[in-house]
Amino acid sequence: MPRMDGEGYCSIEADSVYGAAIAMPQIARSSGWPATLTSLTIRIYFFTVLNLLVQGFLLSMIGEEQLIMYPFAGQMHLCDFGASVKECPDAPNCIGPSGTVYSPPRLYSFPIWSTRVFVRDSMKAIFPEHAEQIDASVDPGEYRSASKAQPLAVAFATCFAKGSASDSIAQKVVEQKEEMSLTRNSAFAFFSGAYLGIGQHFVYNVAFTRLFGPGMELRVGVQKVLADLFVHVPFLYLPLYYMFEDTALGIGNPASGLRRWRAELPDTMMAYCKIFPIFHLFNFTVTPPELRIAVVACVSFVWLVVLSYLSHYNVEHAPAPE
Repeated sequence: MPRMDGEGYCSIEADSVYGAAIAMPQIARSSGWPATLTSLTIRIYFFTVLNLLVQGFLLSMIGEEQLIMYPFAGQMHLCDFGASVKECPDAPNCIGPSGTVYSPPRLYSFPIWSTRVFVRDSMKAIFPEHAEQIDASVDPGEYRSASKAQPLAVAFATCFAKGSASDSIAQKVVEQKEEMSLTRNSAFAFFSGAYLGIGQHFVYNVAFTRLFGPGMELRVGVQKVLADLFVHVPFLYLPLYYMFEDTALGIGNPASGLRRWRAELPDTMMAYCKIFPIFHLFNFTVTPPELRIAVVACVSFVWLVVLSYLSHYNVEHAPAPE
């Protein structure tokens, strides 16, 4: 767009399927849709969709490796262990990996728990004749995953870091600022952690599940996508974001944030529609539950960059008051 405004033309990529996907339909339409150009257009669209699917799959695999493989390398799969600790010892799944009953004072993260087990086993190896006494006196506790022990804290910390990284990319790479605004970055990161980490947990995992059910059928997926697109995002997520941003950055108040929300809603929703409806439909109906976190993290990271850029562009380029 800047080149279109400054030089009067807008070039497209000559060596990319995206450029061909933009140019070929226009050429075919101008020529009256002859059979050759029509077939080329269909083929280009096919390769474009295939390219997006392959890239999405690769991003999901990278995200899975970063968010699941690396953090949980060497750890057993204990997603449900410790989930019902408040009802133990009478609830199901109250026996931990050490073979003892869960109790709140004896729960540790995996690194601490594995270290305590190592110390106990080392003492038994050094003093085998006192193995029974060591077992009775040295209690390594039990392992409970952080996401089960403190799910909201984990969600907040994860999305806080992701929001900060997204805004950093928006400022340094997209807007090419020489000096990054830490105030803007902190405000964006805090909102990301508070709402995207905690708020949307209740929207997607609690409210949507209660309203539409936990199924992965196409009908359920379409209902969730429509509710997200026409209710949640435009009338809950974005108003809260603009109100918080204006207040936190000191550029206005909640009322001015709502005015900016009304003015920028079409452009923001247009950008949102290009990313999320198809993705959410795929995620709600196809993606296995154990991969959804990785897939959402990858896609929402891109969206946060777009949202940070769009929401600050009009503020920073507004004409100075006379």
